[in-house]
Amino acid sequence: MPGDGSRNAPRARGLVVLALLVAMAGVPMLVGPDASGDVLRSLRILEMALSVLLAGSLLHELASRGQERVPVSGWVLSSLRPVTGRGVETRETVVIPSRLGEDGADSVRGSTPSDGSSGVPLEQPTRQASHRCVVAGDADDARAAPDLAARTDAIVSARPLRVCVVGSGTAFLSGISYYTHCLAGVLAERHPTSVILMRRLLPPRLYPGRERVGVCLAELSYGRPAADVFDGVDWFWGRSMLRALRFLRRHRPEVIVLQWWTATVLHSYLLVALAGRRAGARIVLEYHETQDTGEAARPLAARYAGLLMPWLRTLSDAFVVHSSHDRRILQEEHPRDARPVAVITHGPYDQYVARARPASPSEAINVLFFGTIRPYKGLEDLLRAYAMLDTGEAARYRLTVVGETWEGWTAPLDLLAIHPHRDRITLVNRYVHDNDVGAFFAEADAVALPYRRASASGPLHIAMSHGLPVIVTNVGGLPDAFAGYDGALVVEPEDPRALAGALRRLRDLRGRRFHPPGSWQTTADALGELFDKLVARPPPTTRPIVRARHSATLGRDRRPRARGVASRGVPTVSVVVCATDRERWADLVEAMQSVERQSVRPLEVVAVIDHNAWLLERARRELSHVLVLPNEAQRGASGARNTGARATRGDIVAFLDDDAVARPDWLATLLPHYIQADVIGVGGRIVPRWLGGIPRWLPEEFKWVVGATYRGAPVDASAVRNVWTGSMTIRRTAFERAGGFLVGFGKVGKHWRPEDTELCIRAARAWPDGEWIYEPASVVEHKVAPERSTPLFFMRRCYAEGVGKAHFALHSEAGALLTTERAYVVDALPRGFVSGFADVVVEKDLSGLARSGAIVGGLACASVGHVAGLVQQRKARRSHTALELGSRKTPVLAGTGRAEPYA
Repeated sequence: MPGDGSRNAPRARGLVVLALLVAMAGVPMLVGPDASGDVLRSLRILEMALSVLLAGSLLHELASRGQERVPVSGWVLSSLRPVTGRGVETRETVVIPSRLGEDGADSVRGSTPSDGSSGVPLEQPTRQASHRCVVAGDADDARAAPDLAARTDAIVSARPLRVCVVGSGTAFLSGISYYTHCLAGVLAERHPTSVILMRRLLPPRLYPGRERVGVCLAELSYGRPAADVFDGVDWFWGRSMLRALRFLRRHRPEVIVLQWWTATVLHSYLLVALAGRRAGARIVLEYHETQDTGEAARPLAARYAGLLMPWLRTLSDAFVVHSSHDRRILQEEHPRDARPVAVITHGPYDQYVARARPASPSEAINVLFFGTIRPYKGLEDLLRAYAMLDTGEAARYRLTVVGETWEGWTAPLDLLAIHPHRDRITLVNRYVHDNDVGAFFAEADAVALPYRRASASGPLHIAMSHGLPVIVTNVGGLPDAFAGYDGALVVEPEDPRALAGALRRLRDLRGRRFHPPGSWQTTADALGELFDKLVARPPPTTRPIVRARHSATLGRDRRPRARGVASRGVPTVSVVVCATDRERWADLVEAMQSVERQSVRPLEVVAVIDHNAWLLERARRELSHVLVLPNEAQRGASGARNTGARATRGDIVAFLDDDAVARPDWLATLLPHYIQADVIGVGGRIVPRWLGGIPRWLPEEFKWVVGATYRGAPVDASAVRNVWTGSMTIRRTAFERAGGFLVGFGKVGKHWRPEDTELCIRAARAWPDGEWIYEPASVVEHKVAPERSTPLFFMRRCYAEGVGKAHFALHSEAGALLTTERAYVVDALPRGFVSGFADVVVEKDLSGLARSGAIVGGLACASVGHVAGLVQQRKARRSHTALELGSRKTPVLAGTGRAEPYA
């Protein structure tokens, strides 16, 4: 039973151990030699308190999650409690090979769930707002638009995903450090990629390679285009974990890939995974080995991993292994876990490839053993095999051993001291610098890896990248790694006689170079397939759309989710771009080019020039590929947009500003939502493109001042009250039924009024069962001129927003609808105010004080403007010139008393 205390007790004890271990991190900080100053001592005490607070939060969160069970469409996949032996018996295993099959195409093999459904049986988080499958109550609805759903999948799968790779840094340098570096680099070529590195894994005195901890042995650059890297998280957390969580929140990844190789990162991974899940991200746990052999031999470390590892698996949505051997181990350990296990072959370590020296036939064959000297590496087997060669045979070979001793394993060194051919053996008993690795492999004629057990091997991939002959044992996951490599001489483990025979066969392969199997591109393609399954394709039954917690313009919608019926056809889209300033001609051209580069081609593009004869003439002359029209209504953005919408024919009308640049997947990420007929419109995220540098004093909560999405807006696809015209799409039928934008109410010259909010609310009233969707994956870049990033503009814009919201509040029912603005003031702004001071303490960023002050100043200016707007409207009402919004079916122009319908 979920509430059975006896079953949860071991894990509860493990969590207590976790909290105590992290709390104990403060002890060495307080008694260390650097803790003499009172200020420094106070900061370390604060770090210890932060670590304890984070550990307590993690303890509370995981303990509370242990009491829940979430069944999803027949798949009992609890994301809130460990899956260890209970649940359904079906398992989907996705095998993604790194090379082409016999039919010439990459093959994906897997079992089908027992209920006959297709797709990945995953529990989806509550972010499912993409309408990529039918959310309906009956089977007829589910079959309403299969063609549209299939074509929508094609659109969705093309968009890049925000990916965060979490792995090893360079302070404790290992093969996982290089893997993290290579993987992040190739993913950055196709996805917006961020990287969180584990910096200090444990106290150096507990690490076998303690002498080299912190020494610069490698210079790794993370991708081109570069991935954003946070380096890194310390085992005792403190400020490093707070910074990592802020980094994670800033990048908002949709997929987090955790590189698993040691239990020293387990407590940190738990917190990162939990934070990611709470933000709606998918968690992929990538195993490099199920458990480190050194940790498995230590009872305390093994017990620690055994108690807490189930919780990390609980937070994971899928698993990646590099061999069928590791997949079998996972299946044996978790026989009833139905989450997908993807077998993806390891990418090559080709960063060391150097020009090999030409070997003379008279020279001895240089056989290289490379890597740490540990019990499972089998170096003593290789030395015994070399000793079996007589003096004449041994003269044909040289043995080079490069690696530092771990775990006190000196048996190979003792054997080397009495070896009959020790004069032909070179020992480099240290960890070598990156610059020397390539030289050792370039000097080698062959590589010997006589492992007794292994899930993977970095030296094996380095050797294959050099094309060298490799003597390798048939053990663990190594056969999957060297499959298809013609230079592999395979022997059984712990068999010196077979190793000696392989050494003799090297003479026939001397000087030959072989083509390495696999590539990082293939690895990235395979991961991309898994990401698409996790993010783009929902399970057979999806949950309702996430409701925004708090927002001003993107407000929370408290109406229940309508049960929609799928659309019957693929919608067409027309794009309308409005312009009025001749100084922004180059911006208009770039905006048009961004529309042309869309992965989903629009039916038509219309440019509307707002009462500027010079701009109209030039646009008609140079923008021959688009329809150019003058604004037929009175001056202002609302009338221009109505003119453009009136001239289009698409099922969907999209609006883009002339100083904005849409990313190539802008439309591709918005249109899939229209598979549901109850969606009125969809808007996307707007990010600023600063033309004069980023103003560090501007709070994230006030980015709406420059027309960008701000902190406080939903981070996942959500049902909202309204979207912004800077990135808005709307059904033509809904637009016509609402009467279009209210002419005269909106941006006219230097006056701002929320015409987008007014239209969205009016359209929702005209379509009672419909709703607006905000999709943050769709991105538009809005150019911000230098004059708009000054404090004076900030104050004027906040004041104007207050005036505009006051005018809007006099709508007959707008008072209740402005509760979202009130929630923004009482929730988002206080958070931002505290965050500014936290930046000073945690990040040592003094501009945080300016951001906190700007929040107070901006709120004050908006409040003054709101009062002034209310006074203006009351005076206007007395003279019968006020806006009379909401009292008629069509908008009414201020000061005229007459309605101007959309069409």
